[in-house]
Amino acid sequence: MPPGHSRLREMEQRAVAIQLINVGYGNFISADKIIAVVDADSAPVKRAILDAKKKGNLVDATVGHKTRTVLVMDSGHLVLSAKATETVAANASAPAPDVRRARSEGAEAKARRAAGEAGSERETS
Repeated sequence: MPPGHSRLREMEQRAVAIQLINVGYGNFISADKIIAVVDADSAPVKRAILDAKKKGNLVDATVGHKTRTVLVMDSGHLVLSAKATETVAANASAPAPDVRRARSEGAEAKARRAAGEAGSERETS
């Protein structure tokens, strides 16, 4: 066993999958840090945006586009997004994909296709 192997295995077992939410234009935030996803059109939300800007707690992920959604984070930060509120909320509530399972299912499907192609070649010969 290579040195440090057990340490790596221990780290893999402790690792927690972080689900990232696309808030538009190549910007992502951690889903488990979101407290609320709100529409940016109401007056109270606009006041909260101004307050956050004054305090330095505003993250503008709109890249100059119109703000459509405001994400309230557990740290007190507000994240502005140009994506529709429904889209961001749907992405935030979607379950995180299991990468390991997807990889193994992909390998199984590839093996079935290869077996099917080999079987069809035998039938035509």
